Amino acid sequence: RSVSQVRQSLSAKELEAIKGDAYRTKASDSLWKIANRSKPSNLSVQQMMEAIYQANPDAFVNQDMGQLKSG
Repeated sequence: RSVSQVRQSLSAKELEAIKGDAYRTKASDSLWKIANRSKPSNLSVQQMMEAIYQANPDAFVNQDMGQLKSG
């Protein structure tokens, strides 16, 4: 998905769920693992992945959701 598609798919409530949270990634992390571990009960893992990505596009190589940077 493109960045604009991700932005359009998230509600303000979904974006609010991740504001202010900080996490330093490790080489063994994946976006799915982080989203699954940190999502609120009212969001799916996919919604949380999209919210994390939208809030942190520079945390991904070439803004690719499948290429999470560590550190």
